[in-house]
Amino acid sequence: MNRQATQRMTMAQAVIAFLKNQYVERDGQEQAFFAGCFGIFGHGNIAGIGQALQEMPEFRYYQARNEQAMVHSATAYAKTRNRLCKTYADFSAALKAVQSTDTTTVIYIRNDRYVGIPNYESWWDVPVAEVSTMPQVEKAHAEWAEMRSQERYFLER
Repeated sequence: MNRQATQRMTMAQAVIAFLKNQYVERDGQEQAFFAGCFGIFGHGNIAGIGQALQEMPEFRYYQARNEQAMVHSATAYAKTRNRLCKTYADFSAALKAVQSTDTTTVIYIRNDRYVGIPNYESWWDVPVAEVSTMPQVEKAHAEWAEMRSQERYFLER
């Protein structure tokens, strides 16, 4: 007799395990139905879920500040799913495709922050505030502007 062992869980753990184990088939390929979940801790309706999410890190949790942000993020994810740009040609095609839409559209370009550009020490260019009156911020902005003027662009058409 083949018996599975009983696994004791809280209700929150059971809910997350259930969501994590839902799959759908699309174009002959099985994939997870839920990529993760959104939540706003502090709302009483998700008490206990936080611990369950922490115990199952492979089921992503995305913190939001309000319900509207969660809806917009979920909509953007649904619109970008399977619309990944890997080359400049993919990007150009995606731009042409979205020009005819009447809704907000996201084009997803995957990057690897560990793969750098030759002679470029940073993977992300974060500007420094221009309007600060603090001397150290003004100095940092001047250094950033100088560095920015020396940048080279690698995207060629």
